[in-house]
Amino acid sequence: DNNMAIESTKFGDKWSNLWTGEETIIYGHDACRGIQITHNSIGIDSACLYGKSLSCIIYPNKEIYSVPSLANYTSCSK
Repeated sequence: DNNMAIESTKFGDKWSNLWTGEETIIYGHDACRGIQITHNSIGIDSACLYGKSLSCIIYPNKEIYSVPSLANYTSCSK
């Protein structure tokens, strides 16, 4: 589920909104927003620590694969 908000994400800017370069970047550390894909950025944090899934991206096709987390280790809070 690419819309796996764990808790409110109204605080802070999305990483994808901050990048204005031409190159495609791949980032993590945005578990509360889940997987994010724009024309020049891909966020692959799918909240494994919070019981969701662990994801990776395979290049050059930009295929995203996810496997379920084994447990919910902590909660996502601001």
